Amino acid sequence: MSESEVVRDDEISLRELVMTLIAAWKVLVAGGLAGLVIGAAAWFVQGYKGEMTNYVRQGALNVVSWNALVAGFPGLAAAQLEVAGGKERNARALAMMGVPAWWKTNVSPAYVLSKSDIKDLAGISKADLDAASNSIQRIAVKVSGRSRDEVRILAVEVESFIRKSALYLALKSQINAYEQRTEQRPAQLQEVIARTERELVFLGKRVAVLEALRREYPDQKGAAFSQVMDPKDSAAKFLPLNTQLVAAKSDLNEAQEKLARARSELGEIEVLRKYTDKALGLLGSNSDGFVLESALQTEVRELAKQVSAENRDGQLAVAKIQSDIDTAMVQRGKLFEGHPHITVARSGLGLPLGLGLMGGLMFGVLAIFIRKALQR
Repeated sequence: MSESEVVRDDEISLRELVMTLIAAWKVLVAGGLAGLVIGAAAWFVQGYKGEMTNYVRQGALNVVSWNALVAGFPGLAAAQLEVAGGKERNARALAMMGVPAWWKTNVSPAYVLSKSDIKDLAGISKADLDAASNSIQRIAVKVSGRSRDEVRILAVEVESFIRKSALYLALKSQINAYEQRTEQRPAQLQEVIARTERELVFLGKRVAVLEALRREYPDQKGAAFSQVMDPKDSAAKFLPLNTQLVAAKSDLNEAQEKLARARSELGEIEVLRKYTDKALGLLGSNSDGFVLESALQTEVRELAKQVSAENRDGQLAVAKIQSDIDTAMVQRGKLFEGHPHITVARSGLGLPLGLGLMGGLMFGVLAIFIRKALQR
């Protein structure tokens, strides 16, 4: 077979291909229409997409604290969904936020300084640059829904969840720290008290002996030293008795102060234990930070009534608890500045229709050639 005959056969094959497609134009039209319908349906099902931007209060959040919060958010959302049994109006939002991967994909923090900004700020100290580059300025959240209202509702639910869950986790961390302190610190303080009481016995005897020696040797002045000497040094016995007595009484007063501080802290921990027992019960009953904060404030007020004005240690413990709750409320309960900015949009119809048309035509061509192959 000559080369011209091969080319002629190819031309005939191409002509047959085109004629086959023309003859089955109805199949191509049907495939294209089906593709358009599928593209339009996909566009309709895709719905609306929204992005919510929340500006964080200055210095309230950094990369470390945000990562800690994100690690705890899915568990809280799953727990709330399980308690609600899917009957809450925000069940979809809770199911969505209960997946850890959703937070990584749809929630992104923006920092005060980006890498491009750092290049232009060569004159700022490294400490200031590190603090600014780790400080979060705003948080962007992406959500999707079947309607504009649904997207806005989901965005508001996410914003509300972040605030109340961040406050809950902060209060939970405080309560857990209280629990650890009330369990471990008393034993340590009891050991300190026992050691200090024993030391007081020896120091008291030492002071008594030195006072007796001073009375026995009223004119004893001791050796003269040209340099400063630690009264506890082995050569300190050659110091004047008055100097040794002052050093011993100083040690005695220091030990008494240490003992008083340890007993004072024990009294503070006793009040703290009463609050912690109540707080742990409240912690397991509700995962809404604002509800928990209100309940804890009530417990603090009741505890303050039980602590007498003379109990300075108890009053200090109550003041410390109140301060910690207020701090958590400011840093986490009021995490965002004002109301979030929400934008809702729908993707254009052109791309889904174009992809659907191309897919329908390709399917039509494939169907034509399969039918022709089966007819042979």
